[in-house]
Amino acid sequence: MPRISRKTKRFHRSDFTILSKSQEAVLRFGRPYFHTAGGSFASIEDLAAAWEIHGERILVEWSESHEPGTRPFGWWACEGVPEFGPRTTTPRYEELLRQYPRVYGPGGDWHHFGILHTNTTPPFQESEAEYLERHCLPSFDERAELRAREEQNAFDL
Repeated sequence: MPRISRKTKRFHRSDFTILSKSQEAVLRFGRPYFHTAGGSFASIEDLAAAWEIHGERILVEWSESHEPGTRPFGWWACEGVPEFGPRTTTPRYEELLRQYPRVYGPGGDWHHFGILHTNTTPPFQESEAEYLERHCLPSFDERAELRAREEQNAFDL
């Protein structure tokens, strides 16, 4: 008797009105909570579709809970880098890239959807605030907060 094979059908999900926790984490930080758990985005196009739906909400929540002069990963992937280019890298990054190309190069741990996105000490890239300022992107309130922080840091020295 012939065997009936049930093939599971893989489909491309393009409705991102409801996000999984991993998808939300990717939009905020560039990585899902668990790399093996799935539930992330299959492509940068899927990430962009989700960002179009949820980006405004995530930006508001981000600004309420993170330092001024920073943005969630979805903003970098869908708005910042496509429009203004990547953040500049430091000589430290170039040195590490030569030593460990699989870790620091394209497809390595610090690249998310082809975008180098780091927040390390010592830094591998210019700070998010420097990038945003260079492109005149901080809001008026954000600029005021950044100036106040700089003045406080200068006072503390």
